[in-house]
Amino acid sequence: MDNVEKILSNVLELQSMPTVFLEALDNIQDPNVNAMKISNIISKDIALTTKLLRLVNSAYYGFPQEITQVNNAIALLGFRTVKDIIMMMALKPMMSSQSGKELWEHSIRCAYASQLLAESIMDIPAEEVFTIGLLHDIGRVLFQLYDIESFDEVSRLSEMGIDKLVVEEDVFGVDHTLVGEAFAIKENLPPIISSTIRYHHNPLDENAPVLSKIVYLAEMITQKKPKSPILENSFLEQLGIEIEDLDELRAEIFEKTDIVINALK
Repeated sequence: MDNVEKILSNVLELQSMPTVFLEALDNIQDPNVNAMKISNIISKDIALTTKLLRLVNSAYYGFPQEITQVNNAIALLGFRTVKDIIMMMALKPMMSSQSGKELWEHSIRCAYASQLLAESIMDIPAEEVFTIGLLHDIGRVLFQLYDIESFDEVSRLSEMGIDKLVVEEDVFGVDHTLVGEAFAIKENLPPIISSTIRYHHNPLDENAPVLSKIVYLAEMITQKKPKSPILENSFLEQLGIEIEDLDELRAEIFEKTDIVINALK
């Protein structure tokens, strides 16, 4: 058994998404489903209900009146956003350490940044991009579940400036992009998701999908301690992306996602 299979086989036995989450996500895919049915499913989970209402009443959305019923919240937010919220909450219990919590927050910021960049720069449907942004570091989540001490050591060394992929290869025998890709394939996620996960650190590879450029840029923008400058203009030109002020965009993304993260904590 290679390192990827060893990690996946151990991790997949440890974690499973709550039944209510799975039921809601499954029903959201039904084109004939209505808000009341999804509301009845979500209402079975107190934590999910509470955080959904907390988020819909937050400054992020700015609705003029307080929303107190789940079915009204779903009608206002739409199924796509409700799906995103469920997925963000589903990831959170898997990240119990301090570095895991930071990874959860980073994943949310990267998802929103990916969505913003895709809509404003490449005119790509936001739903798919948000999901990819949220799951781009799923390999790191699996590392954390597999061996928390080694995961924290990788985080510590990468914060010192050592290349994260190199450290992961040394510690785990494989890096998080390959583990994440294997997980996505094992879970029968669309090929665009597994492929973008694999190449999100190497968007200029000839096999990299276009979305890997978006996720790579989103990841660089949402780093806890970004480089200065975040990216050189020459590299942005290679990506085929033009942004006037990355620092201003980063500030905007953090301001918005701080609200989301605080509502879901």
